[in-house]
Amino acid sequence: MAHDNMAHDTMADMQSPTTVVDPHPNGRSIHGHSRRSLNGFSETPTMVGPTLERQDSEESLKKNKMVSAEVLPVANSWNFSNERKIALMILVAATHCIQFIPFALGLNVAVPIAIFFGLPGPPGGPWIAAAYPLMHVISLLPGTRLGEIWGHRNVFLLGALIWIAFHIHSGFADDYISVVVLRALSGIGSGLIEGNCVAILNLVFPPSLWKKTAFVIYGCAAATGATAGGVLVGIPAQLAIWRWSFWLLACLGGASFFLSWLVMPQDKRREPHGHFDYVGTYFYVAGLFLYDFVLNQAPAVGWKTVYIYVILIIAALHVAAFWFWETRYAIQPLMPLSIWKNKCYPPLIAVMFLAHMALGIFLWHLSLFGNSVRGYGAIATGAQLVPTAVMGCCVTILAGILVSRLGAKWIFHMGLTSGIVSLIIFATMPAEQTYWAQAFVSAICMGMNADLVHTTGQIVVFLAVPFNPEEPRAQGVAAVLIDMFQNLGFLTGLGIAGTIESYTNDGGAHLLTGFRNTAYFAIGLLVLAGGINMVFVNIPPLGPPPSADPEKAGKQLSDGM
Repeated sequence: MAHDNMAHDTMADMQSPTTVVDPHPNGRSIHGHSRRSLNGFSETPTMVGPTLERQDSEESLKKNKMVSAEVLPVANSWNFSNERKIALMILVAATHCIQFIPFALGLNVAVPIAIFFGLPGPPGGPWIAAAYPLMHVISLLPGTRLGEIWGHRNVFLLGALIWIAFHIHSGFADDYISVVVLRALSGIGSGLIEGNCVAILNLVFPPSLWKKTAFVIYGCAAATGATAGGVLVGIPAQLAIWRWSFWLLACLGGASFFLSWLVMPQDKRREPHGHFDYVGTYFYVAGLFLYDFVLNQAPAVGWKTVYIYVILIIAALHVAAFWFWETRYAIQPLMPLSIWKNKCYPPLIAVMFLAHMALGIFLWHLSLFGNSVRGYGAIATGAQLVPTAVMGCCVTILAGILVSRLGAKWIFHMGLTSGIVSLIIFATMPAEQTYWAQAFVSAICMGMNADLVHTTGQIVVFLAVPFNPEEPRAQGVAAVLIDMFQNLGFLTGLGIAGTIESYTNDGGAHLLTGFRNTAYFAIGLLVLAGGINMVFVNIPPLGPPPSADPEKAGKQLSDGM
């Protein structure tokens, strides 16, 4: 029945094209390439899969040059049946959940893998936890750009194949370092998947209750995978062998990715001759990789090691070169730097970055606490975080409701406060105590922190970066950078906390002291985030659904800002 519905949708779209408003009549043509939409597709429609004919409407955009994409009646959407929309929501959310389970695997199965290879604990600090999200972050922005050129559905498929292949290979790894490297390579697939899933959802769902619902479900899936997914991968690790944790993920991912790919529409506005910024991508990838390498390697070898400082300097030079290249020479920048000129966007990114630094510290050290201090097995270690997932799903829905009634800063404030409470509880936990006394409450409070901040940021980013017809890609890139900086915050938190722990736990003799000191540091991060939030984040409530008339919609936005 689902297949028949999709086939009917396809035929209906091809036989009855819908006239829609082109939101980018002023898009620039570069070296003969076609103009670009918000998500980077060419303006020329193609008859591949479900298609729509687009017609320019110059007059409507002349009335309002700076209207948020959440406000414009942008019709980058398909005439899908409700059944197919629901199927797409569910399957993309399932994909998002599965691709985040490896985050939990790095937290939960790190100790069993180390023990299997005869090691007393995860060597090299949190490398096994950081490897996957590191390459996820690095590939996210270039992967999204490739989707704009090759088609988001096609790049999604490429990412899925990479993800599955390296998870299968991880199960056959013959040493600990190989596991870390293969996890990193599978993270490349994850980055390609995520950026293009977000683009597909933005294209299919115009501003509406459908779109808000789609992104709320999408956010719930990430929280569930990154936390409760630890139980799923912990079962084979404890009852059989850790290798089956990877193979199980490969099987689940294969099924979910394939079904998602089937229900996704074929891209209608690709750029087969679009320009890819190879130089900017090199500086971006090298700078981020070297930066995170230093943060995660320094706890293992010490900051006094000479090559740590050398690599850190090289990383800083690459980041500076990236900024210089993007502003001066890039034909089509990988990251349109104009987005940073919007006064609400940098503080929004800063708050989300700091909040996820604290989240990474909490998740990693609560897992280590269960494994190393209380002697939990893989299943129980993963189960510690189930309340975080459940509460995260609940507050994700709550955030979707509150964002229409409260300014973003107040929702962020609730999330950051709950995170501080969580970390205070965690920092005061004794070694011997029932889980339900403090760890349970701490996990619940951290779920509120992570998902109130994450969901609110995803929804309001389109207000923080209003649509600019002079740079139609900027708003879409701004949304992708939200995910990138959240994951980068997670990685940075792991690296800095590893340094604090290694310098304060007396060579591993006092693990609990090291854990508590990292929790105190995370509390400081959330306090700093709260200060930035209250002073600089001034994003109004979304309010009722905006008018479909661009002139009225623009007035609503300007009045709110």
